[in-house]
Amino acid sequence: MLRDIIFFSLVTAVLFLIHATVYGVSARAFIYELSYWYLWLLVPSVAFVAAFFAVKKSHHYFFAYFFILIASWVGTVFILLCASLIYEMIRLIGGDQPVMLAVLLAVAVALSLYALWNGYRVVVRSYRIVLPNLTQPKRVIHLSDLHIGVVRQSGYLERVVKKCNELKPDVVLISGDLFDGSVPTYEDMLHPLDVLMAPCYLSHGNHELYEGFDRVREIISSTKVVLLEDRMVDVGDVSIIGVTYRQNASESMLGEVLDSLSLDHTLNHSLDHSKTTILLSHEPTQWDDARRRGIDLMLSGHTHNGQIVPFNLLIKIFYPYTVGLYEKDSHYLHVSPGTGTWGPPMRFGSHNQITLLDLVPAEVHNDIQPSAS
Repeated sequence: MLRDIIFFSLVTAVLFLIHATVYGVSARAFIYELSYWYLWLLVPSVAFVAAFFAVKKSHHYFFAYFFILIASWVGTVFILLCASLIYEMIRLIGGDQPVMLAVLLAVAVALSLYALWNGYRVVVRSYRIVLPNLTQPKRVIHLSDLHIGVVRQSGYLERVVKKCNELKPDVVLISGDLFDGSVPTYEDMLHPLDVLMAPCYLSHGNHELYEGFDRVREIISSTKVVLLEDRMVDVGDVSIIGVTYRQNASESMLGEVLDSLSLDHTLNHSLDHSKTTILLSHEPTQWDDARRRGIDLMLSGHTHNGQIVPFNLLIKIFYPYTVGLYEKDSHYLHVSPGTGTWGPPMRFGSHNQITLLDLVPAEVHNDIQPSAS
């Protein structure tokens, strides 16, 4: 409880500072002042936290729309902040130029509208990967970070499923954060997944942790999706491994899980180490250890590719493998930019993405080197 109070107090404080900066820059340039300006700025700063708790307590559509509206404003005011900071740099050189600020703010509003529109689009990106142990071509769809909840609901999931079926995959793999965790999720919200024409496997992300693993198991059991919690299954000549999300997980912890899985699978299913292995691990931080342990392809998400510029630059500090396809010594990592959004339903400098991975045997096609995005 105390941790939540501290966290949401910090969120409110940061939002207040963002609003105060935008107000301060515009008030000086356009020479105006709001009476009780701090109260005007406090209201939208507190509104986000209020909307978050409102949708948790009530599932009335009014609170859902209220949350979406406030979350959209949070994304918009951040873009306005960027415009204000750019103006401040210009002002240091040439002094106050109200017309320039007006132009920058107008551009920021236009970009916000574009980001909202782009936040509801879903694009498909394709890669071809050559794997030496593969005996038959396999078409894999990688989804991640759909965040089904208050913003993304069953209608959005239906669109994603329809696009997936059009691509005719052999298997659909979801590397975490299918749930948003902001509101309780119900079975009917995920029933569009039952229309998938291919088998579907899911591993946990941090938002499944927020939803509650027990609740996630209960809901997933009512769908055709198979939940992999530190578990391995064979799909033809491919072994698919799903690891449970662990906060502050280390490489050694992943190694212990993989070692345990290999032992259990060897004892129960006569594991063939020549099989192609695909690992679903929500965060891309453990690829180096997974690669050393012989994982052919690791699928991750979590980064959202920053979702809104310039966060795509900031996340590179914490995640060297940020987005796209990476290759080292014929081992591969794909980091999805996410198939949905978290917080503001906006995308600027990134896209909601369905990733199509065409896996081909080495003897069928020459190796095609991927480029890391």
